[in-house]
Amino acid sequence: MTDQARQILEFAVAKEKAAEAFYTRWSAKCPPDLANVLHDLAHEEHSHQEKLSLVTPEDLIAEGVAPAEFGLIKDLPEVPEDEEDMTPLDILSIAIQREQASVLLYERLRASASRHESLLEALIEEERRHKHRLELQYALLKTRMAR
Repeated sequence: MTDQARQILEFAVAKEKAAEAFYTRWSAKCPPDLANVLHDLAHEEHSHQEKLSLVTPEDLIAEGVAPAEFGLIKDLPEVPEDEEDMTPLDILSIAIQREQASVLLYERLRASASRHESLLEALIEEERRHKHRLELQYALLKTRMAR
């Protein structure tokens, strides 16, 4: 494995660890249905860390294309991450924005990498799936609050 590929994988592992910590922290402060989603995502992020720690770029291929974009991200409010009194919508908003930032980062890396496109494509699609799941939760919660 080249140094570039190793750096990409190490960086991806670090991003997954940060995401796991975020989801774990905030799952304890959310209603049960959202807490379950965040707990599941934390578990998935941990699983991604383990998988990424064991693979080479040649081992990792994309698991299909993520669902279509909702376009919700443009309407999300800016929320400071360190607020202790965040609402579930605030938490989802930050989580969606973080997943989108990961997608953009991996897309930039893919554009500059000449030999590890399949690795980066797999990471992009995984982050898009996470974002999609969070956007569904955001829309459901907004609908419930509007009733």
